[in-house]
Amino acid sequence: MAMATAMILVSSQSVFCWGPDIPIWNEGTVNCFDVDYNVNTGDMYVAFQQAGEHLIRVYRSSNHGKTWSQLTTFGTNRPEGAALRTDLERIRLLYDDSPKGLDVFFVNSNENLISMRVPLDVYDPYHTVVATGPVLEGSFDITQNINDDRIFVTWMDGTSNGDNQYVRYSDDNGQTWNPMVNWSWSGGDKRQSLAYGPGSSDHLFWTYAGLEYASPAEITFFRLPASGGMWDIKTRLTDNVFKDYDPRVAAANVDDSGVWVLYNRDRGGHEIDLHFRYSPDAGQTWDPAEYTVSAVDGIDEYIADIRFYKGYPNQWVDMVYIKDDPLLGTDAVWTYASTGDPSSWRGSQVVNDQDVQPWPEDVAPRIIYSPGASATGGGVVFSYSGRNGLYFDAPWVEAQYTLDITINGSGNVLSTPAGIDCTSGNITLTMTCSNDFATGESVALTATPIDGTDYTSQFIEWSGDCSGSGICY
Repeated sequence: MAMATAMILVSSQSVFCWGPDIPIWNEGTVNCFDVDYNVNTGDMYVAFQQAGEHLIRVYRSSNHGKTWSQLTTFGTNRPEGAALRTDLERIRLLYDDSPKGLDVFFVNSNENLISMRVPLDVYDPYHTVVATGPVLEGSFDITQNINDDRIFVTWMDGTSNGDNQYVRYSDDNGQTWNPMVNWSWSGGDKRQSLAYGPGSSDHLFWTYAGLEYASPAEITFFRLPASGGMWDIKTRLTDNVFKDYDPRVAAANVDDSGVWVLYNRDRGGHEIDLHFRYSPDAGQTWDPAEYTVSAVDGIDEYIADIRFYKGYPNQWVDMVYIKDDPLLGTDAVWTYASTGDPSSWRGSQVVNDQDVQPWPEDVAPRIIYSPGASATGGGVVFSYSGRNGLYFDAPWVEAQYTLDITINGSGNVLSTPAGIDCTSGNITLTMTCSNDFATGESVALTATPIDGTDYTSQFIEWSGDCSGSGICY
């Protein structure tokens, strides 16, 4: 007689069902990448450069991240005559809806800041020299006024610490650029952050870490009218003996928008902590307290990305930060906050199945939304340690759990839905099969004996997490 034994492993579904990492591209290592999305269709886009390759690749998902495919590629030799680059340090990507297209920003071999327009409608691609530079490659950032599609860009030029800072804007999809800010730079950290202040605020928020006040670097916040003109608010956000650097700014998509500025603080050794300041009224005033996201001794925690949702109104912002534990590995932690409770980051979730690449900033994880997905909140795009590949996970990606089947004897076990079709034709040996099924999915297992040439097989019973001799559910 033969006996089939089924062992079923089941786990309950959590509120946020982050599933297995979905590969976007896993054919090598990446220099840098960036992401954006279409708020109307939920299409998601990733632009990146493979290490050692002169091309910039653009991938797209039109099914909320389940699958990804290459949309286009283009060379880094723009404008004509520029040498090809295989070592880009930064890419910025912007989805622009009027007309539909992607704007990809990078620094070419002549140290010019280039905007490459990738069409999504029927028209020809084009590029624009935003700045002749020399542009400090890691210093530029972009954002867009979601009300009138005006694009903003900031960068530094000159030495490794920067000689000047600039902000320009474009009202014609990046074809021409108009000056907004041009002033000298006092030194500090070259990474800057831009964000649009939506709703009735209609401002541009700009933050960076500089030596304007003292050494080490401190965080400065500017608010500029999105319609143009000089800043109307300037605020020093930090004042302490430690280095504060790499700030990120984001604003909730509501009137009189709440503004978060997150930044790293280096206390030396494995003591990088993640802090933030909050303004409830579009940068006019700031909560007196400095808040902390995470500051665990012996572990580095630092900002990777923070973004608001483009659909109006929406009081939430999503953030992903790095938790680098020398003993437990390097994780990307997703979390969210709202204007209703701006000092609390909720729903913290480790999103990666393997250690992520935490640094440099331009290969660190990115927040990306996909309107119309089966769960709210943003997803995360990230690279594994060593800059290996690009992967995606999100609250709407179904978690999967493994169902293991072991057959003792001669028979077949078939699952409904499909996934397991396990056959053993030997009465003395065991056969083990497994398959991953979505969380909460009902699976029926049917056991069928198989006779041999010199024996008759009969199904006896299930054991493990099933019992009896009927269909196992």
